[in-house]
This record gives sequence, structure tokens and C-alpha cells, in this order.
Amino acid sequence: MNCTDAIEILDRMIFEEVPEDAGFIQHVDTCPSCSQAYMDALKAREVVKLLRRSEPVLRDPGGLTGNIMAAVENGPATTFVVPVLLTRLLAAASVVLFLLFGYEQYGMVRKISALEKQCAEIKSDPRYCDLLQRMSAINISEAGISFSEIESLLSQGKRKTLLSTSSEKKQLDKTDKK
Repeated sequence: MNCTDAIEILDRMIFEEVPEDAGFIQHVDTCPSCSQAYMDALKAREVVKLLRRSEPVLRDPGGLTGNIMAAVENGPATTFVVPVLLTRLLAAASVVLFLLFGYEQYGMVRKISALEKQCAEIKSDPRYCDLLQRMSAINISEAGISFSEIESLLSQGKRKTLLSTSSEKKQLDKTDKK
């Protein structure tokens, strides 16, 4: 037996499950490449057996089309019915969620309106008019004075201007650095 015949027998052994013959076994014992191919074929045959065990088997292939068509014509076998109590509970829950989110939105709108009103009052307050005009003229961060210092000056009733306060602060900073 030659290697070509041995390979053909190996193929039949894997896919057709033909029993091994004596000439094949003798050739595999003497030829190292066919021996390796035989070992690989045994592994492949086990894999094929496992696949055959796990593949589905169609019991009535002729009736398959008829069964499918009958199922399509009859519609679904079972229908899911939602109990009336469950539908009412779901409707009530959606109303509650709608009200909760609406209340949250109302609260946010109310807070924003209050802030807008407060800002409008600050713009019209005479104590802040001078300050707002000066703030629009200069950059506060460049002036070197903080908002808390501005507030303390306004609360003390001092009439120093923002520019003189910032220039004094810059001079103090220069002397501190020396």
C-alpha cells in the first residue's frame, strides 16, 4: 500500500466510518507521515462524532412545511393577556412619575425666576450702580481686589472708589514684595 491509498482510507474512516484493514495498519506502522495523519484522523473522527451527536435531527421533514403553514394560518398559539389590575397600576405609576417630574421642573423654574429677580434688583439698587459701572469698565481680576473686599467696603459705607482701592492694594503688594 502507498501513501495515496492510505490517505483515501483515512478520509473514508473519518466520514464514512469504514473499519481499518490490515494493509493500512501495516503501512501506518512503517510510514511516519501516514502515522501522523492517522493520529490526526482519529482526533478528527472524534470531533465529527461529537458534532453528529449534537446536531438536531428532523423527525418529519415532509411535514415541516405543512406544520409551518398551519401555524401561520392559525396565528399565535397563546396570547399574553395583561390583567386589568396591572394595567391600572401601571397607569397610576406613570401619572405619579409625571407629577413628580413636573413638580421638580416647577421648583427649578421658581428658583431661576427668583435669581433673575434678584439680579434685576441688584442692577437697580443705587448702592451697586456705581460698582456695576466700574466693573464693566475694568476687569476685576486685574484690579487685584476680591468680591468679599468689595462687599465689606460697601457694607462699611466707605465711599472709596474701586479704582483707588485696587491701586492701594497693588501698592501694598509691591511694598510687601520688597
